[in-house]
Amino acid sequence: MWSGEKTGTNCVDYVRGAPSPELDQAQVDDALEQAIRHTRRPSGRTYWDLMRGFQDVMFKPQVGLRKTEESQERGLKKLLAFRDNELPSLFAPNPHEVVKALELENMVQVAELYFKASMLRTESRYSHRNMDYPLRDNENWLKFINWQRDKNGSLIRSFEAVPPVRS
Repeated sequence: MWSGEKTGTNCVDYVRGAPSPELDQAQVDDALEQAIRHTRRPSGRTYWDLMRGFQDVMFKPQVGLRKTEESQERGLKKLLAFRDNELPSLFAPNPHEVVKALELENMVQVAELYFKASMLRTESRYSHRNMDYPLRDNENWLKFINWQRDKNGSLIRSFEAVPPVRS
């Protein structure tokens, strides 16, 4: 049986023997610039203003609850237009708003992946209902869709089998 005490002791032992991390200063500087870039603008639209536009895209029944291929294509097109035309005006007048600005950018990235994954699946599964494909298809779709970005920022898609459930 594991307890917090045993876990904590093992963590301390590991850290004491682990090498010190090496920081890449260029990576640190880039991360800092990404975090504060919205404060450098003299003005713009705040998170609170832009969030309404994001919600207008995402909070529609045909995007989540009763989706079709057509509604997903239309939703992705609206999301990408929001990303390209509205999001660049994001402005953060204070540190609290910086966190909100980064949050909104992350939500837009996740929403893009949501649409792209939904458009790939030709089935319905749990809350992911596709009216064009009402049945579950374990033979072709009992797998995870994984996304990552390459060094140029392009999306790379891969699939991973769902591990068998142990009882």
